[in-house]
Amino acid sequence: MLTAFQRLRTAYPQWMRLYVIMDNLPHHKSHILMKYFSTHKIVPVWTPTYSSWLNLIEPHFGVTKRFALNGSDDADHQNRRRRIYRYLRLRNRNAGSNQYRLAKVFNH
Repeated sequence: MLTAFQRLRTAYPQWMRLYVIMDNLPHHKSHILMKYFSTHKIVPVWTPTYSSWLNLIEPHFGVTKRFALNGSDDADHQNRRRRIYRYLRLRNRNAGSNQYRLAKVFNH
């Protein structure tokens, strides 16, 4: 999680405060993550308990899983990461959204 937020932070100017919607998974509230948020102008916005449907990213997880992970038996995380990034690049290309700030995060 920390690596993901470090990459997200690089996509925006350091002076800009970022608000991220997060569910209440205990891993999302780790001391390391909370310290990083407080020192890098990231504000977590917690969804109410048992309401993952309020998190706008949730619908994307199902599609990503079906497209990139169903039926896969990846030997390592690197192969799985490539498969997911390939899907994200395809989705972004088809949506015509390669110009947005996070494109550089997914095009590594």
